Amino acid sequence: MKRISVIFLAFVIGFSVMNFSCLDHGIEPMATKIVGTVVFTGEWPEQTTFSAVALATERPPGDSLKIELLRGYQIIDHQAAPETLDFEIYPDGGAGEYCWLIVAAIGNMDSIDARNILTEYTTPDNPDEAACIELADNMVFDAGTLFVNFDEVYYP
Repeated sequence: MKRISVIFLAFVIGFSVMNFSCLDHGIEPMATKIVGTVVFTGEWPEQTTFSAVALATERPPGDSLKIELLRGYQIIDHQAAPETLDFEIYPDGGAGEYCWLIVAAIGNMDSIDARNILTEYTTPDNPDEAACIELADNMVFDAGTLFVNFDEVYYP
């Protein structure tokens, strides 16, 4: 009888260990985010003090780069003068419509305006106008590749 109790107890312990150690908690839900790549050509200007890939729900009046209007951004290490940057932006607002995805660089903090915008997300159908991005919950949107040619831009 004792032997059967010990065998039964060992079986229960073994079964419990196997059962609880193999519980599948599933895959965590994906985060809502925008991903893409920025390709830089030309020399990074020496006067660069700050640069980022930034996202806003709408294009601000006068293309203002006020940080309180942004819904997410990723800082670019401009001192490393990268040739490419893979970015991930997790919008503060989660799902929704975002109509301004830009790459910006600032040289003089006293003169921040539209000249600081190096490039913005557009669609092949309309490359002259910023395109909106519609994000659903747990969606990853690939913005593709944004190109910045420092030989063709000027910023103060």
